[in-house]
Amino acid sequence: MTSQHKRAAARQEEPPSSWASFVPDHVADHLGRRSGSPLGWERRFEAAVLFVDISGFTPMSEQLGQHGRVGTEELSVILNGYFGPMVGLVRSFGGDIAGFGGDSMTVLFPYGRTKEAVLRRAIQCTHDMLDATGAYRALSTHAGVFSLSIKAGLASGPVLSTVVGDTHLRLDTVAAGRVLDNAAEAEHHASPGELWAEDGLMTAVGPVPVLESRGGFVSLGPPPRRIRRIGHTTASPDRPLVPKPFVHPVIAELLQGGRSEFLAEHRRVTIMFVSFDGPDYDNDPKAAAILQEYLCSVIHVLERYDGYLAQTDMGDKGSKFLALFGAPVTHEGDETRALHCALELKALGGGQIRCGINSGFVFCGPLGSSTRQEYAVIGDSVNLAARLMQLAGPGEIVVGPETEKLSGSRFDLEPRDPVRVKGKAEPVASSVL
Repeated sequence: MTSQHKRAAARQEEPPSSWASFVPDHVADHLGRRSGSPLGWERRFEAAVLFVDISGFTPMSEQLGQHGRVGTEELSVILNGYFGPMVGLVRSFGGDIAGFGGDSMTVLFPYGRTKEAVLRRAIQCTHDMLDATGAYRALSTHAGVFSLSIKAGLASGPVLSTVVGDTHLRLDTVAAGRVLDNAAEAEHHASPGELWAEDGLMTAVGPVPVLESRGGFVSLGPPPRRIRRIGHTTASPDRPLVPKPFVHPVIAELLQGGRSEFLAEHRRVTIMFVSFDGPDYDNDPKAAAILQEYLCSVIHVLERYDGYLAQTDMGDKGSKFLALFGAPVTHEGDETRALHCALELKALGGGQIRCGINSGFVFCGPLGSSTRQEYAVIGDSVNLAARLMQLAGPGEIVVGPETEKLSGSRFDLEPRDPVRVKGKAEPVASSVL
């Protein structure tokens, strides 16, 4: 471990992690003040939404994974040495991290009395994040030198926030709305080191430099006068440790025992991404109830096959969830379990799913800081599972070659012609279940 990595690790806070660090601040604040089941809670509010995409962690994870435990520990230190300060930066500008997407973040900046002030804080925060990432352009590791870069998209509109799941099995928080799609679309226009936003924001944001305009989106420079940070209120240290099933029981046990370092590991995992037809989050007053009914059924199906709902995500690529087979607990035949589970999820109803399944050796572990974190999986196999989901048609389950090989000949899989996908130099073979 280099001296740079040791210094980064030393900067991280190390108090015991509570359940509150696994949910957005506004959800933790509310649930910390109420008793009883959190199910049924929902909140609608206007906000600026920032979608941040970080590049560079996947190849670093793949290479460091080949160095055994030393490589895993080094990657964990780098990840949290990067995300820890970023979490603090976001919260210091009034941002609330709705979720991590492995190598991405969705941040909410709820509006107070002055929309312009909140938007300008969001823009300043983003440019501070862009600047801070400059220190990671040449990162020396046991596996070589790697470079991190980020790009971001900003949008504004109504957000639906709710808690879904089963209080005995798994709870998850969801932030949804068209504004999350718009923020992701803005990010797609950006190159590394850039912030792009909806063109319509310019009427509310004040004198912020517009560097370029394209397709209804604009590239924004930093505010001409630096915006000051506003500080934040940290979660109370008196909150009980993981009393609600926002995390897997194994994760909760290690956190409660002060052994979070054992969560970081490279292991073989089968990854399932499922895109589903969500309700109209902006206009349907029953959207939260519809989402709860569907995802509660999903959790029950996953439970039967020892799968873990790692994340529910709205925005980039629409309504989707990520399920893991083999993390945080490995079972015999995880690949077979995942395929059987996918068939049952397909039969659930509630619209036609699009599913991508892939298996591989990936990094698993906590991502973020003691004040805001998630259990994440990072690696090329994760990215490919997401690409396979995008290739799937309505009602299709697209299976990667590694999952097909490991599942043997137990399933009737129809081969597809190899296709090119983002991040792969050669065409990728797959099959449809």
